[in-house]
Amino acid sequence: LLGDAKRLGLSDGTPDQEAALGLYMKAAELGLPSANLLLGLWYEATSAQWACSQPNQDVAAFYYTQGMNAGCMRCLAALGALHLHGRLQVSDRSAGLQMLEVAADHGEPHAQEILRRRAAAAAMFAPELGQPGEDRPSSIWSGLSFLD
Repeated sequence: LLGDAKRLGLSDGTPDQEAALGLYMKAAELGLPSANLLLGLWYEATSAQWACSQPNQDVAAFYYTQGMNAGCMRCLAALGALHLHGRLQVSDRSAGLQMLEVAADHGEPHAQEILRRRAAAAAMFAPELGQPGEDRPSSIWSGLSFLD
């Protein structure tokens, strides 16, 4: 993408995030899933090298949804993580977990890592209660927000 060249300063040696953002938006309008991923990352502002000055998780979710609808598993994983971790104005943690599971089943490494860490945390903090998803009294697990 030309946006990558602008963002990284490969065209003239000077990074130009605003020009890159405009190019990614145009590419997203044309239906390029990876452009939606990069726009989501921009608005989520999780990278010091590529970040919006005013992060907006809900705008990030919009772009991730567009990319997901175009078949981008990384967008599905990113959207699932936003929901799972309650970072949206209207988060659905159950749906987020399902999104991550689908993305992981399709080989998406970020989703696989999130689910691996989630399972490890559950085993570390409540090993006597079993793993998330196993049959168990829901009242025992209800206070453990990292499992929601």
